[in-house]
Amino acid sequence: MKLFTIIITLGLACSTLADAIIAVEKPKSIDELIVQLKSDAYKVRELASHQLWQLGEDSLAQLKTVVDSDDPEQVSRAEALIRNIEAGVLPSTDKKVIEAIDRYRSTVSSTEKLRALEGLVKLRAFKQVLFLLHREEDAKTREWLSKRSGIHGVASLAAKQALTDGHIEEATQLLRIAPKNEANYRALAHVLKCSDQLDAEIEATKKRLPAKDAQKWLLTQLRKRGDLKQAKILAKKTKSEQALATFAVLDGNPIPFLEYYKSRSSNTNHTIVLNLLKRLHLQNDPTDIHEVITELAKQVDGEADEKEKLEYITRVALLMGDRAVGEKLLKRYNDAHALAYFSAQGYSEEEFELLGTPNPVTQAEEFEAWMKEEIERELDIDLGLLAEQSSEIEELAHFYFNRGEREQSLSILKPLLKSLLDDGDDRWFEIVGALPMYGMGEFVAQLASDRGNKDNTYHRLSYEIFGNVPEMDFIWKQVEELHANAADLEHFLSVLEVMGVRPDTKSNRKSSLSQIEALLESTKGDARIDLLVALAYVAESRNDFESMLRHYKELCKDRELADKRQFYLKYQRAAEVIFDWQEIVASYDLKPETYINNPIRLARYAIAKRRLGEGELADTLLKRALLRTLGGTQELNALATVLHECGARKEAKAIWLEHIACLDVSSVEFYYALNFINHQSGFAIEEGNWELASSFSLAEMIFLVQPSFRLSRYYITLRSGYTSNYVAGMRLLEQGNKAGALEMLEYAHNTLTGDGTLADNFFPSLMNSPLKKDAEKWFEASWNHIERGIELYPNDHNTRNTAAWLGARTGMRLDDSLKHAKLALRSQPKQPAYLDTLAEIYFAKRDRVSAVKHSNKSLEYIKSGAYAYIRTAASSANMFSELTQQNTRFKNEVFPSR
Repeated sequence: MKLFTIIITLGLACSTLADAIIAVEKPKSIDELIVQLKSDAYKVRELASHQLWQLGEDSLAQLKTVVDSDDPEQVSRAEALIRNIEAGVLPSTDKKVIEAIDRYRSTVSSTEKLRALEGLVKLRAFKQVLFLLHREEDAKTREWLSKRSGIHGVASLAAKQALTDGHIEEATQLLRIAPKNEANYRALAHVLKCSDQLDAEIEATKKRLPAKDAQKWLLTQLRKRGDLKQAKILAKKTKSEQALATFAVLDGNPIPFLEYYKSRSSNTNHTIVLNLLKRLHLQNDPTDIHEVITELAKQVDGEADEKEKLEYITRVALLMGDRAVGEKLLKRYNDAHALAYFSAQGYSEEEFELLGTPNPVTQAEEFEAWMKEEIERELDIDLGLLAEQSSEIEELAHFYFNRGEREQSLSILKPLLKSLLDDGDDRWFEIVGALPMYGMGEFVAQLASDRGNKDNTYHRLSYEIFGNVPEMDFIWKQVEELHANAADLEHFLSVLEVMGVRPDTKSNRKSSLSQIEALLESTKGDARIDLLVALAYVAESRNDFESMLRHYKELCKDRELADKRQFYLKYQRAAEVIFDWQEIVASYDLKPETYINNPIRLARYAIAKRRLGEGELADTLLKRALLRTLGGTQELNALATVLHECGARKEAKAIWLEHIACLDVSSVEFYYALNFINHQSGFAIEEGNWELASSFSLAEMIFLVQPSFRLSRYYITLRSGYTSNYVAGMRLLEQGNKAGALEMLEYAHNTLTGDGTLADNFFPSLMNSPLKKDAEKWFEASWNHIERGIELYPNDHNTRNTAAWLGARTGMRLDDSLKHAKLALRSQPKQPAYLDTLAEIYFAKRDRVSAVKHSNKSLEYIKSGAYAYIRTAASSANMFSELTQQNTRFKNEVFPSR
């Protein structure tokens, strides 16, 4: 039996081993124990080994001093102890971990070794996996094992474990022995930089040049340090094509990136598209786009098209802004994708065609016949199938509701619901219960009233919407007690208003909810806890973040209950959403383990501390948060996003730029980082850095035109192409190429003529430029396009808000914009986005007081959940972040000059 196994056996043997050797005097120091490793007495050697093993890392330094001893017994035992201790195998180690290690060491089969490693991963014995890989003598086996899906990320997991325990040096050493791949190199460089050791490491690595592994490691370090000048020199010397392509993108030149993909493309269509992108970028002439796309489209003229090719050419056409071809192909490719695409444009004549329904206004007889046939079909559908997707009738009702045509929407739903009711089909509850999810909660009361309370309709429907949970039983009981003399329907209406599904009537909802809340003053003990839990549930359902925070905060005073129900997480979430810095700190401090080892939450806590005046502590915590990401793409993107949302935009930008410089262009991580920079941050466009914005945008396009790429939201695809052409035009304008800029900008505008996205940056950036007159002409084209949509659907509050937003951001047609904004708010008086648009109009009119007033109101409505019955928690949180930045702008920035 090997010595390793002997020692393992000692560790697993009865704990009375020391007592069994009572004749041996216990030594007083590690040095004495090491001397006893070469004792003539077997029991003395065994006990010394056992005690040194128990001491673990404290004995390592002295053990390493005797590996060159003349005594073979002492050396053998010392080396075995060193191996075990460094691998994290101690007498206290889980028996299952030790057994897995023994299985690994007792086999020569790569498959069996992999199984043993996978077992260790399941046991979270990441450090032990690393040491076994590091000491694997067969190089091919080591390489094969390290690339297996369940093993290749183990180095980061082991390092994170060490950092969680506060052991930076151990994390560093674990990464040093990790398999030599780019991800592990980056993680090690990240830790070294965060612990101020990177400069020394670079100097040490230079001394090992020109060794190939040293060159690769040095390049990673230089990129991490941000020394791109030296990194470029080394990349050229080592012919690191991907690194050079990354650096070129950061320098504003995406062509090497494009050439990299082109040189590796085996798809003819892909090569054609890349050449088209290159010409577009270098020659700035979009005139031949349609000709090229039309030729590509001829490949899918037949009926039996290859779906994959059809999807690719559709995607490319939309990315390149050729709507004529792209939209035609999209309708052939997928009706559902096409409908979502056209619906996103505000209005479209193609929508009825894609819905597959006659127009109920212009084709009344055909529509009536279609409805009858569709209802019969729905009644014949198996119960399980309808749950998987909405019926065509429901989709049509959603369509009209989103266009502001409420009565039309309801009239379409009612025949289907009546037929289901007459047939005794419980799908009635599923359809009505889903209406709030589509923003149609206002219909629930009327439809339930029409049905009546037979079969306990009101309770069943409330459970369908809000869940069959004890909190809802409690709310029903309170409402029934408060309004004891009211009818069942009135009770149901009160429940809907309390829960935020029914629009605020300024009567029942407030009186019912406030009366239930008032019970807190007189309720004690367990009954008070039950009341608080129910009110917290109501607040969470409504996205009433202020009340949610207040109730969960009080519930967290009972620490046992808070731990059991995890109420502290709800308390934290409410504080995070509304940027209540003091409550963020208070809620996090209730449960430090929820943030102390989570870099994203730690960063949010740090920002809160900074906002409360503890800048020095905040800086320390942010450094710790950054360290604990280990330089991972997902973690860094999430960390930078939190910083960006919390107002620390310079720090977020620095993280994104540093990280993308460390990534090679072929990696999906590069695309993720690029996507966050372009869409989550957008700093290049905000700063007017058109060269960099154009480079980033084209680099994203190069990813999106890969044949293997897959998309589900094709209108977003169109917007990506628009952005690329827009920023390219602005780059040309900055360079003095007015004619080229005009070509690209006009093409960009034509891509999204009626889209509110144009108001975000396109028009504002042009209104004070040499192309102002052209921009005014394009504005009128956009305005007229939107007006046609309003003529078609005069109650469409969203399209009216788009018109108002367009006017507000350009400073044109402000009086008309104000009318549209007020009409939109008349329909949706507490819609925060519409209030923000109104504030933007007043800001454009140089009325700061009114702008801030309506902006404040938009934030108040999100906090209180006044509009939450048609929003998700995530969308409410995102909107609050965006509107908070708007609020700061309205208060502090100079008025736009146009």
